[in-house]
Amino acid sequence: MSFRVLYFVCLCLLASACTPEPRVEGEAPEDTAGSADSTDEILRGAREVLVEYLGHIRGGRHEAALALYGGDPDAFPRQAWFGTDTLSAEQFLRAACADRILFCDLGVRSVVEARLIGTDTVRVAVELENGDGTRFEAPAAGGQPGPADTLFEFDVLARNGTFSVLSLPVYRP
Repeated sequence: MSFRVLYFVCLCLLASACTPEPRVEGEAPEDTAGSADSTDEILRGAREVLVEYLGHIRGGRHEAALALYGGDPDAFPRQAWFGTDTLSAEQFLRAACADRILFCDLGVRSVVEARLIGTDTVRVAVELENGDGTRFEAPAAGGQPGPADTLFEFDVLARNGTFSVLSLPVYRP
């Protein structure tokens, strides 16, 4: 084998080793050094928007709460809870709070955990508090004997730097 051929082969191998792998168009480049920071930012943003959402509901600012709601307001159980499908999302929320179907007077006592589930959803577990600052304890499901529920999970959608809550407030089964 001639020196030129060997030289050419070595150059080709070196060039192929130094060439970055192609990306799919529209795919973000991987940033492994910043991934922990971006995950922390996503978890922090989800926690903050959930606290804000529940604060709006507690304060009776239903329109502001609905602006942070990312679920489908058309899926609210209007017919089952109120016997009509004609309530707007704000009317539904106001009525469900007034009738104590939803526990709307609760504040966030503490955020216990926030974790990613899937690629764009954060599950946030919180303890809630009553208006007097005591820990809220929901009765055991179905009125059955057992320990009261004190930990409540809400899902928050994190997409393109914005956050929206996918869960309604705690409700009475």
